Amino acid sequence: MAKNKTKNKRIIFPNNQGGKIAALILGIIILIIVIWGSVIAFKKPSTKDALTDAANTKIETARVDVKTTNSKAKLYSNYVVGPNNTIHITMKSIPKSDTNSELWANNKYVYHRDGTKQWN
Repeated sequence: MAKNKTKNKRIIFPNNQGGKIAALILGIIILIIVIWGSVIAFKKPSTKDALTDAANTKIETARVDVKTTNSKAKLYSNYVVGPNNTIHITMKSIPKSDTNSELWANNKYVYHRDGTKQWN
């Protein structure tokens, strides 16, 4: 009986053709991915175009956080430019020093606050 079972089995891919077909399919998939990636890479704008677009963009608000460190202290600065050219600057030193202050300005006024926590 065991001999009859082996005789009835069909070999779908003789001579390792299955491995060759799988390698061919894998190669085609890799080729498609490489072509697709190169198309995306070449669609990116040039540096000049990117900077021109950035210069022509109207920015409503911007924020920059700066950390400066030396051997004695760390200084944290925060700069925010908001709508209508309002500006808010915060400076904080660790350990605390007289450089801790806050500045807020708009088109008409400039306010300053230091360690006393009072706006001038």
